[in-house]
Amino acid sequence: MKNYSPKEIKNIVLIGAPGAGKTTLAEAMAYEGKVIDRRGSIENNNTLSDNTDIEHEYKRSIYATTLFTEFMGRKLNIIDCPGSDDFCGNLFSAFKVGDVGVMLVNAQTGWEVGNVIQGRYARILNKPLIAVVNQLDAEKASYENALETMKAKASVKPVIVQYPVNQGVGFDSFIDVLMMKMYRFTDENGTREELEIPESEMEKALELNRELVETAAEHDDALMELYFEKGTLTQDDIRSGLKIGVAKRKAMPVFCASGKKDIGTKRLMEFIINVAPGPTVAPAFPA
Repeated sequence: MKNYSPKEIKNIVLIGAPGAGKTTLAEAMAYEGKVIDRRGSIENNNTLSDNTDIEHEYKRSIYATTLFTEFMGRKLNIIDCPGSDDFCGNLFSAFKVGDVGVMLVNAQTGWEVGNVIQGRYARILNKPLIAVVNQLDAEKASYENALETMKAKASVKPVIVQYPVNQGVGFDSFIDVLMMKMYRFTDENGTREELEIPESEMEKALELNRELVETAAEHDDALMELYFEKGTLTQDDIRSGLKIGVAKRKAMPVFCASGKKDIGTKRLMEFIINVAPGPTVAPAFPA
């Protein structure tokens, strides 16, 4: 592993309610960064985190576990936190060194009590959030319900970056309205195709892209002027605006994923590297 400067590092805290899939997503992130060559599973007791006997016995996170991955020439330090409020001290400790919270939302249950509690901690500690609607491959997955509960209960405004095309057991595709592409996954190891958005989805994608552009422009006067002048913004402009909005806790970008099938992992890490605050600019932990 090479030596990284502070500008090449992001410190991520994985949070969310119990059972949201934090450990499984962490495993996929390590796999995509080639830190491991095969993903473990909770069922087989061979994940990088949840690696103690008691965690194996109860099939849940009890301790915050630190791991890392390397991606796009950057290092991502990942802290996989327990979801239960019984172990909230782990989350407070993690946020002392974390730059951004990646909040997993179970697509089957939406923004539940655990998300509310951990979102409250993020607010108290002034930590930015990125939301990931996970387990979109589950039979009872509902992205729409997850989004509505976020809008109703989250303390930071959710803004859609991705939405699923075929949620449920056959989930393998989503539309990314920042990249304005459809990503389809051809296996359960993160292999993806980058496709044009189907005509049937174009109207919805364009509307969500417009909302994303407006959200980005809200946080920078120069971008707002540019948006009024040209009627749109480039992808780099959108990232610049979102970078400000995320850091100030004014926007919470929403992503799609199935950690179990390694769907959406790479795009999430790309966004974290390009947009999330790093250790040189992240909000300080309050004394």
